[in-house]
Amino acid sequence: MKLKRYLDFIKESVDNEIEFLWKHKEEDFKWYLTEFTDNEYTIDFHTKFIIECQKNIGSWSKPQYKSTYGITEVLMLSDIRPCYIIQITETPDAPGGDLTESLYFTKAVIESEMGMNCEIMINDERYDEWGNYEILEDDSIKIEDGEITTDGAGYDNIYIVCWYENPIKISNEKIFEYYNWDKDEKCSDGNPKIQFSKKSGIWVRIDQDDLSGIVDWRGSDMALSNLLDGVDMYHSDFIPDTDSVVRYYLNDDARSALVKFLIKEAGGLDTFIEEIETNLDLEGLTEEKVINDILEESYLRTLVSATDLFGGDTWDDIRRDYQSWDDQSVADKYDNALQSAFDDKLGENFEFQKEEYKSDFKVGTKYYSLYYYWILLEDKFIDELVRDHDYMERDIKGIGADRLPMEWFGRCGETTKLYVRDQYGDVDTDEFSKEIISQYLS
Repeated sequence: MKLKRYLDFIKESVDNEIEFLWKHKEEDFKWYLTEFTDNEYTIDFHTKFIIECQKNIGSWSKPQYKSTYGITEVLMLSDIRPCYIIQITETPDAPGGDLTESLYFTKAVIESEMGMNCEIMINDERYDEWGNYEILEDDSIKIEDGEITTDGAGYDNIYIVCWYENPIKISNEKIFEYYNWDKDEKCSDGNPKIQFSKKSGIWVRIDQDDLSGIVDWRGSDMALSNLLDGVDMYHSDFIPDTDSVVRYYLNDDARSALVKFLIKEAGGLDTFIEEIETNLDLEGLTEEKVINDILEESYLRTLVSATDLFGGDTWDDIRRDYQSWDDQSVADKYDNALQSAFDDKLGENFEFQKEEYKSDFKVGTKYYSLYYYWILLEDKFIDELVRDHDYMERDIKGIGADRLPMEWFGRCGETTKLYVRDQYGDVDTDEFSKEIISQYLS
């Protein structure tokens, strides 16, 4: 029983904070409207939120957008602009007379004395299927003999919408309480799912798998498994030739170690000099001088020839290892290119920060990575779900903060194909040389 009273108290405290967003009451506006009430027009007063938005006045195939306003009862996340809506309803009981100038005067007085933005708007579903409020040009409005018309078209209601220019800030914690969202929720790896930033807003941590729905994988040239599990290494049957490996894929340290290895495999320096084919004059030189002359020779012809002669199975293993490194490099570059392409697609819809988590599981020569994204919750998620898809406040509460971004994308976003260009290997020569010295040539 005590817990229930405490929860009721918390909810009442949040509701009260929301109510305090509206500084004025109905009575503060009533005396500006006495001329309308004296003429039997019905006046209703509402408190809601106003949002700036774009309305398509063209077709679906050729959209044309113009700025307009949306009025909603649903609390936004950052652009919180409480508004007051004065609804004037036509009446058959009006004694007669033209109140058009009174409407303009009322708007001007509220703007001047209360320091608010005011616009005269209409909102009639017969003319506006999305229910947006549309600002009327001053010279198009007429209120006379109980009827409301704009450019000759009749309306049941006309509105004076009033709001303050600057948005009002509510703490992230209060927004979570208002929507009954769990700010202490954890991800599957045990890390927090929610992060509050006073500067930027509310961030939710979502793993890559849950965000992968932004891509049309059926029409893409890469599989979803490549994104989530890494690109499998392609094992090529090709083995690079000796000339290429010696001249391009080894650094000086590895070449020096290779010459020493070959001298040893030949049975000593004298046998090595006697049996190799070379244009160099190596007779009588010390081993150090022989190594130096071989490494300074143009195109390394002597070293290539000696490697083919004395390298044996060890050299074949080195060449195969290089091809494995190259294959892994291609897979890594594909993986990086795929991740980059996915992030570009994600960035078209969300503001995010990427987080990489390296697991203990190896794929090829590298450890498998998991990716999480911190997605910034934006007003457009709630705005477009409410305005374009008839979501109610209870729906937003039921979705939850962590599922809100993809709920919005599923309704308002558009999946696109993903393409990744062919990639080529880019083996780190120094790292490969270091590896083969350690494994084969030391």
